This record gives sequence, C-alpha cells and structure tokens, in this order.
Amino acid sequence: MRTVTAKQSRILDSRTMDEAGIPGETLMERAGIGAGREILRFSKRLRPWTPERFVLLAGKGNNGGDAYVVARFLAGKTDAEIAVFSACPLSELTGDAKLNAERLPAEVAVSESTAPPVFRQGDFIIDGLLGTGVKGAPRSPFDKWIESVNAANSPVVALDVPSGLDCDTGEATIAVRADMTVTMAYPKRGMVLLDGPGACGTIRVVDIGVPAEFAEELGESDLELTVAADIAPMIAKIPRDTHKNARRKILVLGGSFDYPGAPLLAAEAAARSGAGVVTVAVPESAGIPPPPNARHLVFRRLPDNGGGAFSARSAEFAVELAKRSDVVVLGPGATTAEGVENVFSAVFALGKPMVVDADALNLLALGRLSLPDSAQAILTPHPGEAGRLAESLGIRPGSKTDRIDLAKTLSERFNAVVALKGNGTVVADPEGHVSVNGSGAQSLATAGSGDVLAGAMAAWAANFNSLFDAAKTAVFLHGLAGELSQSGVRGLVADDLPALLAEAAKTMSPSA
Repeated sequence: MRTVTAKQSRILDSRTMDEAGIPGETLMERAGIGAGREILRFSKRLRPWTPERFVLLAGKGNNGGDAYVVARFLAGKTDAEIAVFSACPLSELTGDAKLNAERLPAEVAVSESTAPPVFRQGDFIIDGLLGTGVKGAPRSPFDKWIESVNAANSPVVALDVPSGLDCDTGEATIAVRADMTVTMAYPKRGMVLLDGPGACGTIRVVDIGVPAEFAEELGESDLELTVAADIAPMIAKIPRDTHKNARRKILVLGGSFDYPGAPLLAAEAAARSGAGVVTVAVPESAGIPPPPNARHLVFRRLPDNGGGAFSARSAEFAVELAKRSDVVVLGPGATTAEGVENVFSAVFALGKPMVVDADALNLLALGRLSLPDSAQAILTPHPGEAGRLAESLGIRPGSKTDRIDLAKTLSERFNAVVALKGNGTVVADPEGHVSVNGSGAQSLATAGSGDVLAGAMAAWAANFNSLFDAAKTAVFLHGLAGELSQSGVRGLVADDLPALLAEAAKTMSPSA
C-alpha cells in the first residue's frame, strides 16, 4: 500500500469531504470504530493477560476526536473500565472532536489536566495525543505525557501516528513507542523511515472510505508499506484437483556438524507454506538425523569430504536434486568451509529460482561465490550480512537510517530481490520497487527465525510469477506468525513458527 505525506493526507481528507460528500463526522466515526476493532483484536492476543482498564489519551485535534470515538466503542464492547485523560480542557475542543467528547456515555470517566496520568497495573494505553502535523520536539505538556507512556509497563496502541513522530521524515526527538499503530486511510511516509518502525510497532490500516482514485491522482508512490490488504488478495485458491507436484517442489541445501537444525527449519517452513514436496539435503558426515516429527520431508545425505560440511564432492548430487526442484534454498547452516561454494555455484548455474540465505550470502561477501546476472534470486540478509555484502561492493554501510537505500543498492548491484531483515523488513527489487513490512513482533528476534523465513519465501516463490511479491508475502506472514504466538515475546522459539505461518495465512484468506 502506498504511503502518503502529511500534506497528501490532508488533501485526501479534504477531497473526501468536499467532493465525495462524506462528512468529517462520518470519517471520524469510521476511524474510531475501525481502530477500536483492531484494539480489541490486539488485546485478545495478549491473553491470559487481559486489560483491567483502557486508558485513552486525547489531544485537542482530530486524533483526540478519534480517541473519544474509540472510548465510546470500547464502552459498548468490553466490561473493562474506560478512562479518558484529556490534555486540554474539554471547553477548548471544537468541531468533530467536541461532538464526540459530548457523546461519551456516562460510565466513561473523563479527566482534564495538563499533568500526565498515573498509570497502573492492568492498563492498556491508547495514544490519541498528537497527529500528523508534528514537526520537531513536542512541546509541554505533551513531552511529559509521552515520557510517561514510554515509562509505563503497559501495552500501547497509537491512533493514526505515534505522538511525537514526524510523519513525513520519520524523525522523533521523543515519540510514543507503540506496540501497534492503527493508521487511517493510508500509512504515513514517516512510519517506515528513520525512527518510524521503532515508534509504530505493528501497523494496521483502517479504511475510512477515501476514494481510491483520489490517492491515484497523487501520483505514483516510491515507498510502500506491506499490510494485510496487500497480502490477502494474493493468496489464491488451490484447485481441488491439484496434486503434490503441481504444488511445487522445494529443495533446501544446507546444514553442517555445527548447525544441524537450520535446514530442517527452512524445510518445515516451506512445507507449512504450501509446497507439495520438500527435500532437505545435508552433508553426510554432519551426522544430522532425520527429524522424527517431520516424516513428510524427503531427507537426503550428500557425500562430502568427511569434514561435517558440504564439499566439492557434494556438487553433482546437489545438482541432480536441484534439477528436479522448482525453487532451491541455499545456505541455512552450511558454514563457509572449503568446497561449500562449489555446491552453490553449480546450483546457481542451473538458473532455477532460488532463495540465497545465511552462509550463501557470506560466501558472496567473501568473493568465493558469484551470482550470475541472469539469476532468479531473492537475497535475505540480516543487517550484519547486508553490511558484509555492501563492503564487498566497496560500499560503506550506513546507520539504520540507510536501510532502504542499502536494500535498493544491493538489489541493483546483485540484480536480485533483496529482503533486508529487521524491524520493518525492507523488500526491494532491481526495478526500484520498495516495500517496508508492516507486521512483526520482537519475539521473532530468536535463533532460527531467519531460516524459517527462507523456507517460507521459497514456497511462495514457487507459486508466484513475481519474486518481489513472493518476498513481500513471506515476510508479512512471517511477521504475522510472530504476532500470533501465544508464547509471549520471550517464549517463542523458531520451532513454533512453521505452524504459526499456516495460521497466519489462514487469518488472511479462507483460501489459504
């Protein structure tokens, strides 16, 4: 989905009211109710913890008005206490914000004070303080309110944009650090730049009825955010008369004595993401046993030189397996031992669609492996791997502010789709398309998570004509899988993720 600037957002709102004839009151009602629904969904994922009190922080403008609608909606949908804290006297409200403050039911407690509220255990905080017009550091008292929110050990959802974030540049001297941001109509450009991903958390977009042609008339956007509305239509039905070969064959080449689990995680993820047949090939001398609970995987041990990793001797066997596969994953757990590059180079020469991950990326960075110009490849570096790839090209890696430029540069130089992993994974292709992922959770920062993503990406690549779309889909569903975990932020392990990938796809589409 395209991103918009603050000015473009105002233009869209104005045209919707003036030309489409939708009153501002209606737009605010749709925004608040849509946000309220997302907040309830999010709160249910936090179980067994449940909110004892929904605390809504309301500013003077339309963000405050949205907060009042959310408060009214939640009052009718939950038995939890609803408390509104207004950062200004209610007598100063005007327009639709004033109207919705007056509509609050009697059971909703409203406090008027410039001092920030005192939060307590069991609070769920909803930020409606500042909107899209923020430039520079928030003034008093909003700076103190933001500091208070960030110091609270409570779930936080921001309405439209986290208070304090510049929605054009992504800069934030101080901003609410939300677990989720529910933005209206279209995501704002600053949400995916600089400090934006860290401030926004997971992003959800509420359709408030802005006509699509108004957004199209703004011109093409050079920066997109991948959201659920982008992914759901791409999950097509599988015909009832299909068969396993029609659902595509995936080969995973990886593993070593030191890293036996990585290729198995990738293979399981590919199977759970819709592949019909998944083969996992590992070095014979690594001693990796077939996974006991994954008998659906085809397991192959390739001859090697006895060192616990692939060697030049493994290449011909890997090529034969790759010839019978639709997409190949190269690298998980393979190490950079001498001879591993022979295996991957031989597979590269086949011209198969492939996902280049982990040690295959490190071999590229070391100059021991070259990606053919004609390769159909998705590269999946984490920041460290991306930095090494950049250095191998003579590019000095920058700070976090350069993530988008770095992904674009790597994509252009390697002539491949690049998925630069991290909070707000950036997917770029050589034609200049860029999309930042809007799903995800801190729980995904765990060993093996990237191996799971590589396998999922291969399965989607096998069924899409566009590797860019395949990468966006896999990244979004992988992020959503992290959100769906019932093990909490600390309890998720990579072994949990393949099954959660299937659940994530099912939440997007009944066709999954």
